[in-house]
Amino acid sequence: AGYRPDKELRAQQKEIIKKGLGRKELTNEEAESIKHIIIKTKGLEKTKAYAASLIQQTDHLLQQINMREQGKYYIHEIILLLKEKLSRVQ
Repeated sequence: AGYRPDKELRAQQKEIIKKGLGRKELTNEEAESIKHIIIKTKGLEKTKAYAASLIQQTDHLLQQINMREQGKYYIHEIILLLKEKLSRVQ
């Protein structure tokens, strides 16, 4: 089941997030509203899962492409760095 707001509430949430995107300064109230939406909609968990799947796909594709081993090594190191950074996101 999980959290599934109605269409009107989802539209309000999208509008709040859109208004906050790219702004250099947010009020505490705006920041808290965005944080609340992200927590309630499990946005962070969904984003982390999506990022992890992209990293996994990249790692898999890297093994299949024909390139110099040194190039593969550097790309693999970047993948490991991304995995480490992703594991630290809370």
